[in-house]
Amino acid sequence: MRKVAGLLVLVMILAALAMPAVFADGVSEISLYKRNGDRTAYERWGDTYVSEWTAGNDITSIFPIASKTNEIAINGRHYQDVWKEAWNSFSGSEGCKICYRVEFGTSDGNAFDVMIKKPGDELVYKEYLENYIYDDIRVAKGEWYSHLEPGETGDLTLSSMKITAGKKIDYINTPVKITACVYKGEDDFDGDGFYKGDVSASLTLKRKALSLGVSVSRNDKAASYTRDNDYYTDETVNPGDRFTIKSSTPMAGVYVMWNSPVKEWKISFGDKEISRPAGGFIHDYIEVGGVTECTITVSEKMLISEIRAYSEGELPADIQLWDKPLDGEADMLVFSTHADDEVLFFGGAVTLYNALGYKVQVVYMCDYWDGEKSREHEKLDGLWTMGLRNYPASMAFSDHYADSLEAARSIYDYNKLVSAVAANIRRFKPLVIVTHDIDGEYGHGGHMILCAALREAVEKTADETFEPDSAEKYGVYDTPKTYLHLYKENALRLDLRQKMDALGGKTPLEVEKESYKRHVTQQWTWFYVDDEYRYSCAAFGLYRTTVGLDTAGANNMMENVVSYAEQKRIEEEERLKREEEERLKEEERLRQEEEERLKKEEEERLRKEEEERLRREEEERKLAEETPAPTNDPKTNEEESGSPKNSGGPLYFILGVLMLSVAVILSVFVLYPALRKILKSVKKDK
Repeated sequence: MRKVAGLLVLVMILAALAMPAVFADGVSEISLYKRNGDRTAYERWGDTYVSEWTAGNDITSIFPIASKTNEIAINGRHYQDVWKEAWNSFSGSEGCKICYRVEFGTSDGNAFDVMIKKPGDELVYKEYLENYIYDDIRVAKGEWYSHLEPGETGDLTLSSMKITAGKKIDYINTPVKITACVYKGEDDFDGDGFYKGDVSASLTLKRKALSLGVSVSRNDKAASYTRDNDYYTDETVNPGDRFTIKSSTPMAGVYVMWNSPVKEWKISFGDKEISRPAGGFIHDYIEVGGVTECTITVSEKMLISEIRAYSEGELPADIQLWDKPLDGEADMLVFSTHADDEVLFFGGAVTLYNALGYKVQVVYMCDYWDGEKSREHEKLDGLWTMGLRNYPASMAFSDHYADSLEAARSIYDYNKLVSAVAANIRRFKPLVIVTHDIDGEYGHGGHMILCAALREAVEKTADETFEPDSAEKYGVYDTPKTYLHLYKENALRLDLRQKMDALGGKTPLEVEKESYKRHVTQQWTWFYVDDEYRYSCAAFGLYRTTVGLDTAGANNMMENVVSYAEQKRIEEEERLKREEEERLKEEERLRQEEEERLKKEEEERLRKEEEERLRREEEERKLAEETPAPTNDPKTNEEESGSPKNSGGPLYFILGVLMLSVAVILSVFVLYPALRKILKSVKKDK
């Protein structure tokens, strides 16, 4: 018995080992790869690839491999060997094939969504995009071979693909999505012929927007200063002046850079017109939808530095698409005296917390419109490099040097500064405020006076009698946490050397250093960005709190506060929860109402039945009352029933019995002789 049991166990083990081969699922993973620069490895593509698209030129090539490895060493191997090694590592791979799906749209009204399962399927969009499909698996190694031609049949394996810009490439106005799919048969496709399986990998090709060689004229005369890529040069624009931008290539958008505070202006193109308000962005990108000519006009005198135009596609990283300031919802509010202080001293907090997803707003004490105007551009360039996308605010004080707090008080109107700080606190309602060292870092009076004004304002912004104008405009507000640079009490040190995905794998400190370089006019100074020197951009102290002290060693400015985004998420979650509770309550109310309705209907039915029963009983009672009751008098009963009178009684009974007896006797005497004769006849026959 034991031998039999052991044999059964052995059979089960062998069967289990054989199961993958018997029930093979085939290739279950695939990725798209590219050859690295020195052709020593295949590197897995990311999600997107941005490049220039020029008619007739190759965009890229993709190599599908049944793997999720980030990099596959070639070591002199042919793609065929790399492909087969990965492909054949899956049981059942011999029954699998590769197909492609290509999706994009065009400005002339076409929307392509094409499955490529055989050569020639790709020709439907050839004018826009040329896809060359290869069977790298069946060819002889080392021999030159071409792409698959329409009509080629046989045991083909669609493998690599080369993508080339067609002659109408400029008409493509969406990204191009290319997906490689693994399939076994027609069951892997839906009724419309599209892949519905789950073994696929995609690459989205995005066009790099090109800076176009446009011509710019002011009142029909060349405006050369607007095309020299220089902040320092500008042209005066008077009310009614007209700047005309012309291009031989369709313009997707126009980038305008003003060199003075922005007044109301507008841009017109075709039959459309877009207005920009006063106080707007000095770096402003406007989409114009593919026109070849547009016109800018202004309402008041302004200075303009640059006008650029771009083709359709992914804009260069330095084109700034600003969002409006964070009115009423700044997680962190940074008060910076000058353009570059926000990087040198507060950049650690700005870059780190912005990368962590918190909303950071910067407010400058000084602007430079009456001095070195280029620093207004450097402000924006530096903030953009650090990753901020909400436009900064300014309290519009002029930039003057002071070597002490007393000197700064003699230059600036301190009460006016306190009022401006209070207004910005109430406007942005920050969870956390960050500003200068009490001693002005290296003793700068401008830093000192801003820090002093903030310390006074932050204590009073919850009082509606303090600066009532801003209280009426924005409402009162009490900031939960206020940090000062280099403050010794309740100190923390931020970790600025962690690589972060949100920063492209860089550290906050590395990004800060790049940002500081954008302050070109300040590179002559002896200051620099670092977290380990006297003016460390990582060192702060909690000056004031309404939510408790930070945990020692936590080094987290956002401890004990909840970001506005998280507050909204919680509010939305609670709203949905309330709605669900209300829905359930309503369902319960309706259920109870239905039960009550059914109960009342049942009660009504029973009531009616009871009424009907009582009615019938009443009718029967009345009928019984109207019908005379029978009596014991035979005569009366006979008369009432209409039956013959029974006057004989017992006499009739006796007479009946006698008559019956006589009948029986007579029957016997009549029937007996006949019966006897029959019996004799029977005996005789025997």
